[in-house]
Amino acid sequence: MTTEERLAKVERELASLRAGLAECVHTRSVLVVDENGKTRAEMRMIGDGPGLVLYDENGKPRAGLLAHADGTRLLLADAHGGSCIALAVDGDVSGPALADKGFPWRAIIKDGLRLGLFDRSSDSPAWLAMIKDGPRLVLFNEKGKPCAQLGADEDGPRLGLYDDQQRPIWTAP
Repeated sequence: MTTEERLAKVERELASLRAGLAECVHTRSVLVVDENGKTRAEMRMIGDGPGLVLYDENGKPRAGLLAHADGTRLLLADAHGGSCIALAVDGDVSGPALADKGFPWRAIIKDGLRLGLFDRSSDSPAWLAMIKDGPRLVLFNEKGKPCAQLGADEDGPRLGLYDDQQRPIWTAP
């Protein structure tokens, strides 16, 4: 680079600084505060990836966008820190999910074809799925074992009740 080129570059950088513009800013976090000095938005590293968190007027996180090694999540929370709606693309959940206070997921859509509903223990879900043979509804007991299945395929509807070892107790047809 010639002396004239270097001087032109320095003059451009100086003009940008005078205008309040910087070509690149390096920092670990950015806080956006309201007129009262309360943090309303924060951009920083969260775990192993970047995140953006939006706060309400009471300082509670209400929305977040996270990008991490396993994927990306968009989270929306209520004012009480309870209910949460997530849209995720990662190894755990890919699709929309609902959560409430103190419980990770109450309802999730997995693989675009399965809806899971969970109780507080998360061991007793119900799954509604579309599989290649047809629709299925599977209910699980408190031990996390399938205890009832309802399905339909080309041969017609099927219903089965099962014990803890998945042995049929009753089936139809």
